[in-house]
Amino acid sequence: MNASWEERPLLPSHDPLPTLETARLRLRAPRDDDLEAFFALLSDADSLRHWSHAPLRTRDDAAWYLRDIAAGRRHGTHLQWAIADRDEDRVIGTTTLFAFDHEARAARVSWLVAPAWRRRGVARESLHALRTYLAGATSLDVIVAEIMPGNAASIALATTLGFDAESARGVEGEHRFTLAMTVFAPRRTA
Repeated sequence: MNASWEERPLLPSHDPLPTLETARLRLRAPRDDDLEAFFALLSDADSLRHWSHAPLRTRDDAAWYLRDIAAGRRHGTHLQWAIADRDEDRVIGTTTLFAFDHEARAARVSWLVAPAWRRRGVARESLHALRTYLAGATSLDVIVAEIMPGNAASIALATTLGFDAESARGVEGEHRFTLAMTVFAPRRTA
């Protein structure tokens, strides 16, 4: 007998991280051989102007970042997927689920896509896959998109995906204010 929605844990087992696939993309656990791709993605100052931390400066920083992703997965503090193209399994972005609130059955999500892959539907496709997975495998009620002010493309995407811009509120972040937009996942049945 399947557990009812109310009896499901907030998140299922997350080590190993489940691989999610779409027609063009594979969301998977980052690997050590992704170091160069993560370094390129997270050292680009222009890309990170709407991100929660400063650009990485060295490959050692990127190696630490990959270790932190793995530790977060093991400890359940954050789940971060590499967004890879399915044909070559090359990392073209990342999406992270974090700030789990068990009482509110909520989590936050963020995403970043490499400049060469923007405006090609990568973020939309990967977030749809993640949202579908979360709706079917978790008991989350609320997913909050962490979007920095001024990031018009991500705000538009979040709105298109059903995030409620009316509930947006300012949240003081480490370096700037963050726009939090909430979408309610559909109630699931057993």
